[in-house]
Amino acid sequence: MILSLLLSTASATEAIEPPIAPQPPSVQLEVDCEEIEIESNRERREGSLSLEGAVLAMPQTGGVAWALRADGARNGFARIDHRTQNSDSILRGTIGLDLLGWSRLIDVNVGASMATAADLRERTLYGPVAVGLETGFGLNVRSVHLNTRYVQPLGDSEVARGVNERELRLSYDLNEDLSVFGTQLRINPDLRAEERVNAYGIGMVYTF
Repeated sequence: MILSLLLSTASATEAIEPPIAPQPPSVQLEVDCEEIEIESNRERREGSLSLEGAVLAMPQTGGVAWALRADGARNGFARIDHRTQNSDSILRGTIGLDLLGWSRLIDVNVGASMATAADLRERTLYGPVAVGLETGFGLNVRSVHLNTRYVQPLGDSEVARGVNERELRLSYDLNEDLSVFGTQLRINPDLRAEERVNAYGIGMVYTF
């Protein structure tokens, strides 16, 4: 009798299974990997160095241009650019600030520049250094960038007239380091139509 009672108690104990703790519901998060990559690229470019080169087509002539730009971690930038056309050579240095550095969509740049111009054939300068103001606006939508830049020199010297220009540029990022662009450059945009020079070009930018 006692043995039967013990066997029945053991069977009942084996039949009782511990309760299963409820599992938390599984949650799937969808992440836009492309958008994260673009944002990380923009953050990486803060505090970087970029080198660009372009070929230009002008009326009755051509030209080449290059620029070296350093972007600081606090929205500041410095740029050196050089352009040759015929026997003319123009060298300019600019320092500036992106007023909307916190925005990834819109850029608003202001800066100050100093430029000089020379005749390579005669090996002479056209005049003293010209000081000017630079303003720029940019729109960034994923890998596409639309930028305008306007350089307004102070004074009316021959050098100042030669470095007065307005640029419209459309760029596309091939990857996080390399981009291509097309540009329209208008030299002396504030003068009469017959004194203006329109140049069109293509180029590439490499970011280190």
